[in-house]
Amino acid sequence: MDTKIFPNYIRAYQYLVQILKTRPKKRGCLDTRHIIITPDRYTLQLEKELTKDLDEQGFFDISVMTFDRLLYNEGVSSKYLSKYGGAMLIRKIIDQNNSADSQESFLCFNRALLKGDFPANMHKTITQLKSCLVSPRLAVQTAKPHLNNKLNDISYIYQKYEQFLDEHNLQDAGSKLSLLKKQVPNSKYIQNAYFYLFGFDSLTPQAIDLLQTLDQYSKGVILTVINDGLDLYPYIETNAKEPDISDLTDFEKHLYQNLTKRNIIQYLEQAPINIFCANQSASMIRQACRIIAKHIKDGGKYYEIAIVGDMSEKDLAILDEAGISYNYDHKVLLVAHPFVAFIKDCIDAVRTHYNNGAAHIAKNYFSGISYQDACVFENYCLKYNITQNIFEPFELGAQTREHDIAERVRQKLANILGSFERDLKKSAIVDDYAQAVKKLINHNDLEKRLREYNTHFTTDDFAPYAEQCWDKFAAVLDELKILSQYNMDIENFRAVFFAGLEAVEISVIPPIIDAVSITDIEGIRCGKYKKIIYLNCIDGSFPPLEKDLGLLSDDDLDSLFEYDIKIEPKIKQINKRRKFNLIQSFYHGERLYFLHSKHQNGQECAEANLLSIVKKLFPNHNEYSEDSYNTLLCLPSVSQNDISRIAGYFYNQPSAKKQVLRLYKKALTERQDVLGLGLSSAARALKIDFGTQPKKKAIQVILGDTFYATHLENYFCCPYIYLMRHILRLARRPIGDINSLDIGNILHEILEKFAAYDPKTIEECDQITIKITDQIISENIKLQKNPHFSRLLKKEAINTTRAVFEQNQNSDFKTLYTEKKFGKGEEMPPLVIQTDTMTAYIGGKVDRIDQYEDYIKIIDYKSGKIKSAPKDIYAGINLQLMLYMKACSQALRKKPFASLYFPINNDFMSENSNSRYRNIGLVATEPKALLAADKTLNQTPKSEVLPIAVKTITPDGVVVASRQNCALDFEDFENILEYSVNLTKTAIDELASGYFEPHPYEDVCDWCDYRGICCKPYQNQREFKQLNITNQTIASLGRKD
Repeated sequence: MDTKIFPNYIRAYQYLVQILKTRPKKRGCLDTRHIIITPDRYTLQLEKELTKDLDEQGFFDISVMTFDRLLYNEGVSSKYLSKYGGAMLIRKIIDQNNSADSQESFLCFNRALLKGDFPANMHKTITQLKSCLVSPRLAVQTAKPHLNNKLNDISYIYQKYEQFLDEHNLQDAGSKLSLLKKQVPNSKYIQNAYFYLFGFDSLTPQAIDLLQTLDQYSKGVILTVINDGLDLYPYIETNAKEPDISDLTDFEKHLYQNLTKRNIIQYLEQAPINIFCANQSASMIRQACRIIAKHIKDGGKYYEIAIVGDMSEKDLAILDEAGISYNYDHKVLLVAHPFVAFIKDCIDAVRTHYNNGAAHIAKNYFSGISYQDACVFENYCLKYNITQNIFEPFELGAQTREHDIAERVRQKLANILGSFERDLKKSAIVDDYAQAVKKLINHNDLEKRLREYNTHFTTDDFAPYAEQCWDKFAAVLDELKILSQYNMDIENFRAVFFAGLEAVEISVIPPIIDAVSITDIEGIRCGKYKKIIYLNCIDGSFPPLEKDLGLLSDDDLDSLFEYDIKIEPKIKQINKRRKFNLIQSFYHGERLYFLHSKHQNGQECAEANLLSIVKKLFPNHNEYSEDSYNTLLCLPSVSQNDISRIAGYFYNQPSAKKQVLRLYKKALTERQDVLGLGLSSAARALKIDFGTQPKKKAIQVILGDTFYATHLENYFCCPYIYLMRHILRLARRPIGDINSLDIGNILHEILEKFAAYDPKTIEECDQITIKITDQIISENIKLQKNPHFSRLLKKEAINTTRAVFEQNQNSDFKTLYTEKKFGKGEEMPPLVIQTDTMTAYIGGKVDRIDQYEDYIKIIDYKSGKIKSAPKDIYAGINLQLMLYMKACSQALRKKPFASLYFPINNDFMSENSNSRYRNIGLVATEPKALLAADKTLNQTPKSEVLPIAVKTITPDGVVVASRQNCALDFEDFENILEYSVNLTKTAIDELASGYFEPHPYEDVCDWCDYRGICCKPYQNQREFKQLNITNQTIASLGRKD
């Protein structure tokens, strides 16, 4: 066997072309053949490149094939067990072992057996052992008990697996090379052929054994090896020498002599390297689009560009939007197709007695149920906590449209699943279960629906894979025949069948000739490109490294090596190979573009170590970064007195981006099953042409002229939340379980009703509370189903109303209004704000207004975390109380004294201290009003009612408070209210301009309901943690002068 050593795959390919050009050529004479063996993924591209470079207008004596294809050409007739068939067989072996009558037991993998991917991983391990010529009997005792137990389990499954193959005369992937070796001595086809191996970055002992046999019986074998990869061929004996690099470019020589050899000697000439640092991953993809667009504009072709890296659906959507043709060289799992998901969900629904599975089936296209009806059905089941039994009519909520739709869907599901359930329950052997699945498909005409789906509804990027779905699925069903007569229950059948489905991968031949190649590091081995764009050049992803999580770890393999059991590859070898292949890929591009981002999914990212080395090695490269497109509300560290500078950053101006709304349209239509509403329908309800910037009048028609303070708080949390919640009106679906939001609403209702009473004693207070709570429980289905929770709720309600009672007893302020609405058409007029674009009317509902002489305080009952820091007022997050107080003080012509939140605790703590119910907010330091609001301030400086502690009150009536964040003099209080009005003006003008770009306040993305459909989650966050903002600072900004 002749081993040829080269500096890179480009030179190895050029040598191959040179050898083939010098071969004797006789048209029609096939006495001598030239067979190129290459990995499967390179066969098509290698044939294409050879056809172009040999310039022979076709050739008959050259073949490009894999080892599998060579075996097929030999006409060996044998039954083969596929990878998914092997996974199903292993699942059967495991289930038989775990049966009650089994005498064997696993010593190591008991917990791992429960994982769905364990059979596929075990099949991969068995294939690895076969490739290293390791027999099923791993009869070795190491010094590690845990490894001995692991070997015992693997050996047991391996032996049973091989025993089954022998009994049924089957061959698997691990047996093919051994079978081919047996055919070689008797094959005229092989004996009259030259063999060339190209594109392999490693070879197993089994493959080397076959090559030596081929070399013995054929006309010769030439193995092309890359010099830096010699240590990746541990079974090849060769006299290694430095390859000839004289014909490499200066840049390629430097790559080989330094980066490949791990030296760092700088290349002082201009290098064809460009490095771009984006702020976010989406910006990185857009930069790739700009590179491609410029290449096309300069007269280039798409096929001259390769993108190396994984791309998500959102990334591909950006390429689609830019009109870029691409072929995505990757595999998808068969289970990703909704047809397969439908079959799996049907089996699971029967197996679990329809526990939460029916809604998944209804929402699947193959149920024949419209998506809108399926969402109504799911909402109905969640609302009434229905999790089982779809064969009895729904009764709750009768005489409503929701009930009628849900009942219609239930009947459809019962028709689909009724006969299927009966077939599964009477099944006893594997063949019975397979026939039940086939009847389900035929009864519901699913094969026809599959063709319709693939033709009309599948996405463009998935269409080539979808066409293979039926054939692959039918192959898994057909593979079940190897187990056809085995007895199984539905649990074991599910495990076996699902193991097979989850082991199937689908790949396609690229359908477009002129298209950008999107591939991984190894995928560009056979090509030469004008430009190669590397994505996600960040630490841990460049190159992507495998974790040592296999059934046999590297430590295990090292231990076995001491006993002359050599199993490869190890994970560290695989990762070393990845780095080697990444460096090799640099030779395949005339220009290299390395793109990375500072943040991904809310996490900071560091550039890859290899990229840092490239930058040091080639200092004369082009490097640039993305400038921020938005003016962020993120101030530098300033002193309290630097008011003018803060005023300059008062609030960010509307975004100048012209395509923001178009991005929203993509985000909306991308996740139609989020939040239970057809988002594309909701988007159309906006009546906005997303292709252009909206006109102000169109936006104003949608907005109207009435705004609510709580809605505006959501705008300052993030403009995108305002768009989703208050314009598209996408709300959470009602769920049968009780959550923290329900608790807050229930306690809020109790306090509303309690405010109508005037108890004189604590006993009377408790009686009123119990009466109100019992009435609410009797009207609430959720609470009736959970008596233990109802008892806890009643206890918390008593604690809460006692706190309110005690606060009222210690105050001279008297309740003037409860649940008081203000706004257009209400008894109390709205707060009128004149903006640059409209006259806006602010409305709302105040939970409680208390009065003492000329002073008023307002109280809002609030559950959850209360934002009350000065930065929250500054940012608009705590806008509600400010606008409420401004509206009430103007309408009632009273002085503002306190804007307070009364905390509603939904954690049901057993501790009952007054501090749990201390009001939170802003208080004016008016002595008379302070002493009236909390009469205990005469005895103690710290108030249990107000968020204030008084050090002293001077003789001239000046209050000195120790909690400056909450205490303000009257003028500052008025100025903060004025600041809130100015902030509201800005928000309304931005809304009127069509500004809905994601621009979240700090940490908002962590709890946002709309994160799944947001085009920019965790981007452009506004943070104020480093700012020295006080209420006095905000008051200064609110002064009218």
